[in-house]
Amino acid sequence: MLSSIRRHITYANVAATMALVFAMGGSAMAASHYLINSTRQIRPSVLRALRGRTGPAGPTGRTGATGKTGATGKTGATGYTGKTGTNGTNGAVAGFYTQQGGTPIYINGVGDPATIATKSLPAGNFLVNATVQVDMTAAAAGFGSVSCTLVDGSATQSEMFASSLGALATGFGASGSIPLSISVGSTAGASTATVDCTTLSESAASVSVDAVNAAISAVQTNTLG
Repeated sequence: MLSSIRRHITYANVAATMALVFAMGGSAMAASHYLINSTRQIRPSVLRALRGRTGPAGPTGRTGATGKTGATGKTGATGYTGKTGTNGTNGAVAGFYTQQGGTPIYINGVGDPATIATKSLPAGNFLVNATVQVDMTAAAAGFGSVSCTLVDGSATQSEMFASSLGALATGFGASGSIPLSISVGSTAGASTATVDCTTLSESAASVSVDAVNAAISAVQTNTLG
């Protein structure tokens, strides 16, 4: 019987038999599996599991060649030339200062001037400034006025302080500051700047007028102008 079977086995018979087996196997696979042609057919959890981790960064690429130098920009507009100063010849050379001591100086009665402060100056040109604080006191309410003058040679300036006498803790009175300034040109020799004050009027009984904290300052300059 085996010899009879061997006589009937040919290449064609074997090929036909294998084809039949593969056909039956393919049908079985098709019957038990699905053909996936879209990610929408896969659960999101499965898709996440299928995704691989991000790989490490690749090596840094080579530095590119230096670009060409850009064209030179246009030259900016020329700025304005500043004006030449005109006060250079009037620059300060030296300074002088004096201040009254702590003791008030009584200013005499009406029309009787009192010297409050003086300052000796060498020969030259000076801008002189002075200030005087005036205190007036009285036993009763009223009015008072004081005039102070800054003088050096022919240069002079006078200013007045006038005020009603208001109530104070110890009576009545008023206080004020008198500013003064002059220009002195004394190139021939030394001079003296002086501050004098005098009482102009008193309309209250027992008025007392004092000068305190008087000061004279002078700045020597090359020229006056």
